[in-house]
Amino acid sequence: MRTKKLTTWVMVVVAGVATFALTFGCGAAEEPVEPQVVEVIKEVPVEKVVVKEVVKEVEVIKEVPKVVTEEKVVVKEVEVEKIVIATPIPVGEVVWRVGADKEPQRGGIVRRAGVGHADNMDPVVSTAGGWHLHTLFEQLVSYDLVDYATGEHTLTPDLATDWEFADLTTLILGLRDGVRFTDGSALNAEVVKWNLDRMATAEKSRWKADLGALESVDVINDGTVQLNLHAPSAPIVNHLKVPIMSKAYFDTAGEEGVATKPVGTGPLKLKLWVPDDRLELEPNSDYGRLGADGKPLPYIDGLHLTVYTDPSVALVALQTGHLDMYQPIAPHDLEIARKDPNVEVLTMWWMGAMRPRMLFNSRSGPFSDIRLRQAALYALNHEAQAAAYGEGAVPHYFPDWLPGMLGWDESLPHYSYNPEKAKQLVCEVDPSCEVEVRFFFISREPDNSLALVVKAMWDAVGIKTTLEHQERLAWIDTMRGDAYEAAQHKGTPLGFDPDALSRRYEPIGSNWGNYDSPDLQDCMMRGRTEIDRGKRHEIYRECQLIIYNEAEIGVGFRLPVELGFRTEVNGFAFSVGDTQDLREVWLERR
Repeated sequence: MRTKKLTTWVMVVVAGVATFALTFGCGAAEEPVEPQVVEVIKEVPVEKVVVKEVVKEVEVIKEVPKVVTEEKVVVKEVEVEKIVIATPIPVGEVVWRVGADKEPQRGGIVRRAGVGHADNMDPVVSTAGGWHLHTLFEQLVSYDLVDYATGEHTLTPDLATDWEFADLTTLILGLRDGVRFTDGSALNAEVVKWNLDRMATAEKSRWKADLGALESVDVINDGTVQLNLHAPSAPIVNHLKVPIMSKAYFDTAGEEGVATKPVGTGPLKLKLWVPDDRLELEPNSDYGRLGADGKPLPYIDGLHLTVYTDPSVALVALQTGHLDMYQPIAPHDLEIARKDPNVEVLTMWWMGAMRPRMLFNSRSGPFSDIRLRQAALYALNHEAQAAAYGEGAVPHYFPDWLPGMLGWDESLPHYSYNPEKAKQLVCEVDPSCEVEVRFFFISREPDNSLALVVKAMWDAVGIKTTLEHQERLAWIDTMRGDAYEAAQHKGTPLGFDPDALSRRYEPIGSNWGNYDSPDLQDCMMRGRTEIDRGKRHEIYRECQLIIYNEAEIGVGFRLPVELGFRTEVNGFAFSVGDTQDLREVWLERR
């Protein structure tokens, strides 16, 4: 982990025509004048950074001659940079893990389930979320949980061993040596450059917004790459938690090949994929990392991923031993899960997933009228939604922002429950005081129940709502085709730095509602390129005001992510929020 640099300027002023002439070889020398040395020290404000690892300070001195001809004075500027370099952290050393106090065992297959299908095996365009990180693929850096009680996360090396800002727009990455992909090809700087270039430029790349500050990538040598930025980017290192795939395989198989067969450097590789049904992974015999017993990871014989759209059915599978891990456990099932001696539940309160995240089509249809969008937001009773959802849910009024994030300010204007105001706005839109709308959502729980609650609230103020429930991939097609009027989805947090939210406001990434606001995009860019923490906070307050004024997204309440797993499952950690790092997962035999 690298900090921002602190620069101190020491100016040495040397007066005299003779010194000027000797230094630059112009004219005859005169009698030298005794130089007067004056130190002027100015501190450049920098963002406060807390580094808990062992660090070393490297002092770099650059001398730049300058001449002021009229005064015949030679000015020499000496720039002193203090770059704080964090000691690379081995995987597993500081990361919080389940069962870290136990001795790992080998063997067995872990069966994990979730609510979403993998639509593509290419990590650049896949909408499957983070399940493939740390299993099929590894990342340049990881954003890992180090303290479950506080939710503290930290950046740790992964395929990158270290990183250093040479200056505010130049980032140097060192890479792990001896790493190979499952096709036998080697990881090197050329491969990393190709991956980053593709992620930053591919038409459908889900990482494009994250890497928006990246101008180009240079290969320094086989083990070092240099990232050149358009402008200073405070969160750029956070955004390097990107999966790296084999360039050699892509060159042979192309986009169609990688869409069905992923080739990464992770501890597991693809054995079987049945779209919309299951995914079976088996050990990568060439994986280089070692377990606690000194043998290559993984500990397990395989990982099976399946889809359960009904959380109550998934809980039964967990209780009967047909599943080992499942999330999210539904609120009405939490008490049942916690009373089962064979099941444990972890509450990831720091994630604060937002339900429902509301989306409005401002380009066509009834919600192109901002008054109707505002009416729909005023009609949402946040307290009632949270109570209807169940345990753990709390009202939330600020789309995408969480407490503690830069820009968080509860005094900012927001849409509170105001049915009278909502009815007034509906009547302004249509004298009949009724407007018909269509509301799209994924057919699963809790989405189905939440949609019924929204419909009741909207119907009550004259927004007569027809529910349009769809299978997940069909819903994605509808949203990408901009063929919706209003919609909802699960607003899972993307990171603790607000810049991670950019992918929801850019034309690409996770922008399911096709929200396209030049003002908001400009605001997020200013937040990304500003280094001073206080100034970034103010910029992100401005961004939230834009979101409020444009009324194209909304939210009802916030809730934690509840992960259920059988007690024999150990060794997994959390990375990038609620994504499980399964590289060191193991099953306890009793």
